[in-house]
Amino acid sequence: MVQFYAFNNPMENPYLYLSSGGVDPTKPLHQYGPAARSGYMIHYIQAGHGTFTSNHRDYHLGPGDMFFCEPGRPVNMLADSHDPWVVYWIRFTGKLVERLAETFNLSYRAPVFNVQQAAPIRDQLLDIIAFSQEPTGDPLHYAAKLLDLIGNLRRLFPVNQSEERAPGQVLVDQGTQYMRNNFDTPISVADVADYLAIDRTYLFRLFKDNVGMSPKAYLTDYRMHAAQEMLAQTMTPIKVIARSCGYRDESQFSKAFQQRIGQSPIAYRRANKLR
Repeated sequence: MVQFYAFNNPMENPYLYLSSGGVDPTKPLHQYGPAARSGYMIHYIQAGHGTFTSNHRDYHLGPGDMFFCEPGRPVNMLADSHDPWVVYWIRFTGKLVERLAETFNLSYRAPVFNVQQAAPIRDQLLDIIAFSQEPTGDPLHYAAKLLDLIGNLRRLFPVNQSEERAPGQVLVDQGTQYMRNNFDTPISVADVADYLAIDRTYLFRLFKDNVGMSPKAYLTDYRMHAAQEMLAQTMTPIKVIARSCGYRDESQFSKAFQQRIGQSPIAYRRANKLR
């Protein structure tokens, strides 16, 4: 007889965290919900039957079926009265997970799949639970296993081509990513336009339409946010912070900071330094 089992991963992080998992051999009519989960979850029905409700739709499921939960979306799980299900599950969270979840086509609107469609997902889920039972297993390996699983979700459930982003939004996303990756060097808006191989005027219009601000304002805001963190959380000299945020000159940085934040870097550090 299958026994209840659950694990918790002690190596928490805010980006890619496979937090927990386990096996739940339920009793007849055992119910969870209606309630929202706090993380993404994948469930595999190893035996028995039950009903999963998501987005006001009931799915009557049995052995080999799998279902997906999004955080913050109410669901209901009800075990069958005569043949209650045995469910294997994992839960994962994180900022990177949120971004990656946008790249595969499972959601609260389309949450159900099965082993015939996605045997690798079932195998990886079972592998994670088996790994958790190894007394010498390194918790760091959970992140690697989660990345592999998400990679298979992306491969097996690609986002529908009709849902692809508009060309202008793609350029904006590429431009903002370029700024975030290079804000610590003295790049300018002209460099962003050159990177995207478009005219600066067109770049300006794209940002105003999609971001609500100019590309220069976006880059400055990103640099100032990074500067605020360094000023508050470290004792790094201001001239070093200036160079670390893409400014060649400390006075130019201080002037930009004063204009954007309303305080000089020195005053901001005094008011916000860690105690």
